Amino acid sequence: MSDLTDKSIMKTLILILSYVIATHSQSLYAVSEAPENYSEMINAINDVQNDLKKSGTIDPGCTNCIKTVEPDKRVELKNKEEALDRAFNYKNNVPYVIHLKRTKETPTKVSLKFKNGHTECGKMFVGANPLSPNGSLVVGCIINITVFEDYEIDLNLKKLPALAEGEEQIIELKLTKPKVENSYFLLEADVVKGPSTSVEKDKKFWGSGYNLVFSPSDRSK
Repeated sequence: MSDLTDKSIMKTLILILSYVIATHSQSLYAVSEAPENYSEMINAINDVQNDLKKSGTIDPGCTNCIKTVEPDKRVELKNKEEALDRAFNYKNNVPYVIHLKRTKETPTKVSLKFKNGHTECGKMFVGANPLSPNGSLVVGCIINITVFEDYEIDLNLKKLPALAEGEEQIIELKLTKPKVENSYFLLEADVVKGPSTSVEKDKKFWGSGYNLVFSPSDRSK
């Protein structure tokens, strides 16, 4: 009985020792296979610690920044009339952005003249519908053309205080078309740099376009 017990104990010890050796050898193999990974990890930790010492904190990056929209056109308001040429709206509901720079030399009234385009049918066709038993007519367009009309945006700046030498004010206009093939557009006006102002907008009584009247806002009075 004693010999049987001793043999069982020996078998158990051998199994435990084999498992420990196998596990240890796998760990050593893994370490020997990836020394570079450990070195890279240690270097990364050191870099983070150095950054913390230099700045006191880690900048996570800008997650909620609002980027300034790059304007499609820039115009310095020097004359009573300024030509904007054509406002190219390439996509529905994507604004065409214009930045107007007002300085000490800017007149109190400025008229912005531009060409507003819309699509019309240049050539139509009329024919019989071969699929219709009663021979009804089919009307369609063969060629579409873009027609440009004269539009104006009049700026009334008389209520604004004069700017000092070297001071400037940037007025941002956004012309947005819900459908680029139509002439109808939405107009937004805002001051993105310089003294704060309020803007009143109404349609022109004569001609096509808008009147914009600028006044000092409550913060600028």
